[in-house]
Amino acid sequence: LSPQPVVLDTDPRDPGEVWDTSNHPRQMTLRHVDGAFSLQEQGQRLLLDLAAQPVELGKTEGKLQGKIQLKGDARFKAKQFQIALKTQALQLNSLSAFIPTDFKLLGGQLDAQIQAQIQPHRPIELSGTARLQDLSARAKGEPNLFSGVSSQINLQRQDIRLSQAKINFGQIPFFLDGTINL
Repeated sequence: LSPQPVVLDTDPRDPGEVWDTSNHPRQMTLRHVDGAFSLQEQGQRLLLDLAAQPVELGKTEGKLQGKIQLKGDARFKAKQFQIALKTQALQLNSLSAFIPTDFKLLGGQLDAQIQAQIQPHRPIELSGTARLQDLSARAKGEPNLFSGVSSQINLQRQDIRLSQAKINFGQIPFFLDGTINL
């Protein structure tokens, strides 16, 4: 005998449901793109500064979904990379093109200011903060929805600190507070 899943949702999905990935977004459309990049040191260094606004998922025209700003400094020969990401009211479903097809982002918003430094023979160093609000998602084969996911996230070196994190799995609420060490 194998264990059967327990359905906790008030509106359970058909467990035999086919997970259709034909409409999974394969691209992200950006509007109001502004920025610059520069190759320096005979192509061994790339400086990047871009800002844009994603468009409503699956459309080339439509409602804007927040703001993204990306800055970077890549030194290819030294294998050193610095990346800074800033988001304002970014609708998370606009990132679906970057999410594996067995996971669907249904909603939520991200405000973040995050930096990462990557150097050879050293662990990745993270810094910054993010605020996740009202994320809803569904995983392939899981009849229960993840909803109301919210948290304040602080990054420092290899530590990810979750503060006042809340997750609803079906109708069961979970509250998290703690640190994840990478």
